[in-house]
Amino acid sequence: MRDQGCVRVKGVDVVDVIIPDWMRSEQGLQEELSALSHALPLDSVRLVYPLPDPATGIPRDVVIERLININFSFDKVKKEWTVGDRLIPGTNIIIPWPPKADPIYEDYQDDTLRITVEEQTFRPFLLHPPMPLTIIDELRNKYSKFRTRHDWEYVEKKELEDAKVEKRKELAKGMRTPLQELAEVRRQKRVEEGEKELSEEQLARIGEVIARERGKAVGVVKGIAR
Repeated sequence: MRDQGCVRVKGVDVVDVIIPDWMRSEQGLQEELSALSHALPLDSVRLVYPLPDPATGIPRDVVIERLININFSFDKVKKEWTVGDRLIPGTNIIIPWPPKADPIYEDYQDDTLRITVEEQTFRPFLLHPPMPLTIIDELRNKYSKFRTRHDWEYVEKKELEDAKVEKRKELAKGMRTPLQELAEVRRQKRVEEGEKELSEEQLARIGEVIARERGKAVGVVKGIAR
């Protein structure tokens, strides 16, 4: 009807239409009249929206003469422009779009009902894994360095290897010579004592050596310059 420049409003301008005999016989109707909304021209249709009265603040129906479209964008997925919002020019009042009724889909015999789709049919048990244990190797690299979870057999194997290495180190300690034992004792003693601070006498001695070496270097440079 919009292509013809007119619309039908439900319950407005209802007229009685005579149903022809052939239509009543074809559709099995017994009524001779049918109530039908008369078509209204688009020029006679106005947008009415409740707005607060500036004087009283009470909402009242107002005829909206002009609207502009804002906040619309192009949806790259659907490849179409979005609806956006309707704004009254010169104000910040946005007129919402009329609500759309949800589409009604008819279920046929071959359709799968939603209640069937949402039914929980998989019930895992604690005694049996929900899937083969080897499938994890197909989802991530088995030998990746970023792997954080390992099989208990692999962990046990690595722990045994570490224990053997530590045991070998303990055996090596028992085979050290007296000189190695003395060096180890001295090393432990140095670690316990920490770094010693230099005394005033030692600092003075170091300063004398630095000054003497610097004087020699200056004399060599002067001799070369001559």
